[in-house]
Amino acid sequence: MRHALAYPAALGLALAATPSLADWGGVAVNADGIGWGYSAGWNSRADARDRAMHYCREYSETDAGCTEAVTTRYCAAIVRGRVNSAPTFFVVEARNRDAAETGALTDCREVAGASCELRRKFCADDL
Repeated sequence: MRHALAYPAALGLALAATPSLADWGGVAVNADGIGWGYSAGWNSRADARDRAMHYCREYSETDAGCTEAVTTRYCAAIVRGRVNSAPTFFVVEARNRDAAETGALTDCREVAGASCELRRKFCADDL
């Protein structure tokens, strides 16, 4: 099962298995296509989201504003490519790091071609 969202990012979803109740991670991206943040190892969805938003704001180069891309108990990958010359994020949540990376790169390459680069892949239980 895959879902696509457009902010300047796309989100794919392929989930199974049940994670620990204490393992949450999150990704936030900035509309500028440059700033992003992620978090892992949090005890609640809200904590994971808030920490990802904090890092996104801290590392963004403009005031365009950060948006939650995903809050997960699984794994995620963040890929950035250029769509019509604009930096664009692709975030995919999946059961493991490799599936998340493959999904994010596939989604990116469908619209951004060879400009796609992996920024980070992680799982919610990473510490």
